[in-house]
Amino acid sequence: MEAAAKKCEFKKDPNDPCASKFGDLPLNRSQGDPELRFTKKFEKIGNLDESKAGQDVIIRGRIHNSRGTGGQSFMVLRDQYSTVQANLFVDEKNPANMSKGMVEYSRKLPKESIIEVKAKVVKAEKDIVSCTQQKVELDVKEIWCINKSAPMLPLQIEDASRKCEN
Repeated sequence: MEAAAKKCEFKKDPNDPCASKFGDLPLNRSQGDPELRFTKKFEKIGNLDESKAGQDVIIRGRIHNSRGTGGQSFMVLRDQYSTVQANLFVDEKNPANMSKGMVEYSRKLPKESIIEVKAKVVKAEKDIVSCTQQKVELDVKEIWCINKSAPMLPLQIEDASRKCEN
């Protein structure tokens, strides 16, 4: 259990060019300015479709699954029964857009963590069969962890959702 917790640890470099675009948010205690509290407009994952292509959206959901190596990360985000793929690719030419630290941070987030992403909706080149929103995907610009889940949950959602064939 301790090894799994160490795997999820991430030390953010304050000199990272994207340091202001990712990380763990402090506990939301609803004691902030009431005028600012409702300024963010969240989009439901289930409402994403091709008509939103090219738009910037803010999504809040759980990490259903994630994978990636090197300078890329792919995450499936879930909100109720809807899922969408979110992509992060290191921008070697302009690290201020997407740094290695930001991609590494996204890969270390445990499944079932609640995250908030600001992203651009793009049409998928081909249907994404592992998601309900198969025609679009998200190019992530910012990623914030709202609530980090335990590194190893007793029951994984993907295990429970597998088809039983006996």
